[in-house]
Amino acid sequence: MSLSSQNQDTSPDYTDLFRATKELSSELSKLSAMSKDVAAARTVKEFNSDRKKNALSKAVVEAFKNKAKSAAEAEHIAMASEKYELTMKDLTNSYAKAEFVLTDFTVCMAKIESLRSIIAVHRQIAGIQ
Repeated sequence: MSLSSQNQDTSPDYTDLFRATKELSSELSKLSAMSKDVAAARTVKEFNSDRKKNALSKAVVEAFKNKAKSAAEAEHIAMASEKYELTMKDLTNSYAKAEFVLTDFTVCMAKIESLRSIIAVHRQIAGIQ
């Protein structure tokens, strides 16, 4: 290899830096757009056990109104009721959706952090402060 071919193009290539910056901007937009969904998902996740207890309590009270003879009997009737089962399915579905949103959020944050690192490296290589 000749010396002239080694030094043919010494100008820095900013293509990767521009691509990473554009991708970072896109990820930040996604993050901003999902903020309300993330807040709702955190609420669903935080209060999930309270909502389950509340659903059981309502079903037990209904069983008592339908002449259950003891607390244990009322609880068994409540847990076996179709209404309670449907409520549990709804709560499980909303919890699963919340987990999906929070996983999406975590992935987006990981991408943002990776892109920030990539941009920092490319800036250093290019000599940009």
